[in-house]
Amino acid sequence: MRRYSLIALGFVALMFLCLIVLTFNAINRSNNPSQVETVLFEAQTLQDIPVWSINDLLTGTQVDTLTAETVVDVLEGPRQGQVTADDLEDWYRVRAGNITGWVRGQFLDLAFGFDAGD
Repeated sequence: MRRYSLIALGFVALMFLCLIVLTFNAINRSNNPSQVETVLFEAQTLQDIPVWSINDLLTGTQVDTLTAETVVDVLEGPRQGQVTADDLEDWYRVRAGNITGWVRGQFLDLAFGFDAGD
């Protein structure tokens, strides 16, 4: 009987270890979203443009700047966002290297990554 108890205890310990490993992996992925985000397509900046924390000039904060002709991965968009109290524009969430944030669509060449024959 004792032998079966040790086997059961070992099985429970193994399951607990698996649960810890899976939890650690989930936390690691949530802290590093670049590993799990899908790239919709590539675009290129038309000029130097600010990168924003959210798609809203009124409440967002500028987190960085992308230089002209930077190739970016488009992760989300288009999404309507504020540019003035009364005006909305299309915004895209992009990533270039370690920079990720929202940019206004009018400053992107959205056709950059597409072949003219497609």
